Amino acid sequence: RPALPDGWLNSRELDENHKAMIAAAELDVSGG
Repeated sequence: RPALPDGWLNSRELDENHKAMIAAAELDVSGG
């Protein structure tokens, strides 16, 4: 499971930092 706060999908104002955090979380979940 990605370590993301509940309702993050509801936020349409994700900045590049948040996108980077999400991408990093996805990479961590997929194992690289």
